[in-house]
Amino acid sequence: MNTTSSAEHILENESPTSSPFLTEEQAAARLQLSPRTLRNWRNLAQGPAALKLGGAVRYHSDALDAWALGSAA
Repeated sequence: MNTTSSAEHILENESPTSSPFLTEEQAAARLQLSPRTLRNWRNLAQGPAALKLGGAVRYHSDALDAWALGSAA
């Protein structure tokens, strides 16, 4: 029986050489969501924290992990 939660599974698949700042598409894939869902949540001030860097939306991997683990409880 597999006792690993989906949030823990996401954390296990992280590449150590990747940038900590993810695009909307990368963040959505990491959370197993559609980019549209992530965008809608951001517009409603829900979901993981996002940053705007020069007009580009980015998600920090640590913020995604914290949100995923908090929402899995």
